[in-house]
Amino acid sequence: MAKQSARTFDPIPYAVALAALLIGVASATFFVSLPDDRLIIARYAAQLRETGWLVFNQSEKLLLIPAPLLMIAQAYLGAELTFGLSLALGAACLYELGRFAALTQAFRLLAAGIFALAYPLWIGAGTPYPLMTALALLGLLLVQRGAWRLAGIVFGLAALCSVEALVLVLLMLLYAAQHGKAWRFTQTFGALLGAALIALWLYYGSFWEGLLTFRRASPPAEDSLSVPLIALLLIAALPTWWRARREPFVALLGAWIALYVGILGGVFRLESGYAYAPIVPAAALLASRLFQRAPIMSVIGVGVTVGACVIALSGSVMAQTSPERIPVPPEAHSIAVSSKDMLFRQAWRLDQRLIALDGTLQPNLRRFIERGDLQSALVFYAPDILHLASADDDWRYTDTFEALSYAPYQSERTFRRQAAIALIGGRGYVANKAFSPDLFLSNVFFGVPDKRADKPVARFELWWEVQRPASRPVTIEIQLGEISRRTEFPASVFGKGKFKTYHALPVSSELTEDFTTLRVRAGVNNGWLGEVVIERVDLRGVTN
Repeated sequence: MAKQSARTFDPIPYAVALAALLIGVASATFFVSLPDDRLIIARYAAQLRETGWLVFNQSEKLLLIPAPLLMIAQAYLGAELTFGLSLALGAACLYELGRFAALTQAFRLLAAGIFALAYPLWIGAGTPYPLMTALALLGLLLVQRGAWRLAGIVFGLAALCSVEALVLVLLMLLYAAQHGKAWRFTQTFGALLGAALIALWLYYGSFWEGLLTFRRASPPAEDSLSVPLIALLLIAALPTWWRARREPFVALLGAWIALYVGILGGVFRLESGYAYAPIVPAAALLASRLFQRAPIMSVIGVGVTVGACVIALSGSVMAQTSPERIPVPPEAHSIAVSSKDMLFRQAWRLDQRLIALDGTLQPNLRRFIERGDLQSALVFYAPDILHLASADDDWRYTDTFEALSYAPYQSERTFRRQAAIALIGGRGYVANKAFSPDLFLSNVFFGVPDKRADKPVARFELWWEVQRPASRPVTIEIQLGEISRRTEFPASVFGKGKFKTYHALPVSSELTEDFTTLRVRAGVNNGWLGEVVIERVDLRGVTN
């Protein structure tokens, strides 16, 4: 009987993984807290770790960035270790994939080294791309070994790190179809991703609302090496691809680069260098094959790698400038700023509600802004601190700004709410009032602070139904007892359909001790269309 040859243990992939892990952990410390969208992912992870909820604000069940798997990993492993493990998995898989590119051991190590330095060079720590890329490489390795069903699961996990992985999934689906394995791959990928989407829907409800609202931040200024280095890699990869383009694996690597760059750069126009790092593994394999065949090119490749190491190490210890902080009192529980990018200026408590006045963090706020209803937006959110940029004076000049008693706080652009408010919905009444054939008020809800409050302000929520859009501004007056306040809304607010408006009314503490009358009037052109009168509104015992 023939003797079976024992499979020898190869320690090199483990050494590669360990080296990449150390590079990742060492460099991540300096870059996971750069002031961009990665801090939003970090806040989700911190909320999950501390409160058990995968949310940005504790009062809002929204998913703003489609990276739930990364958020969960960072919650329990930390951003630094997650980044290091991503580099370790990706580098080890790339080393093994070098076999299918006909690379010798030395040049497989070179390709793995290029990958291990790509994300530290392009400050990708804390972003979804390193873990996404590592999982995609693991899936590609499984495909090369014939494990199509398992590869489908792994690519499904990659898609839960970043939607950009779907570009690579499309490529792998075409590749699987060429090999008659499309059903095996699609079956497990679709099952995993479908189950994940159902779970997200059950957890968040309409979880896509937050994804549609969120907009990417501008790329960090520290990333200045991505363009020249990716250009060098692509220039080195092109000759190998051209000469060996009929080899299935080489053709796959070329398609990996072309499809990813074409869709992300040509369609979505992503600017961050680390967003293109997923093409580095394919380019590194092709470039390493060129280096292997041309000794002089290998010297250049090693030189670039060593130079990249020096740059990475020097960049890791560069001084990080701290942006100017927003003045906030310790007791503030809600902070509104002009744009979400301003929230990256300082660390926030997990119990603080963070609001971006450009609507990029709250779908409700975005709807208010699209209707032109800044009045309702300010009443609905009523932040403790309002920090405005020079172009945000529209918020200051609303009637609501005065009604909520905002006053300057330690800065000419920062305002603190002096008025006390209660939750909206403490009282509710059915109105069922048609002010005109086109304007109908169905319900009135409101909340009033108790009599111990300083400068109490009642907040009202009115439910409207409009049959025909308004062509002129609409005035709404709220009267509680003898106190009233009028607010003029632009015609765009009263568009066709069902919607809500919100109103603020400063009241006296005596009102909370007795019954009173609530009146709601609607008018156009200084003339009233009618009013709703609710007698004997009980305000006794109202509490915050």
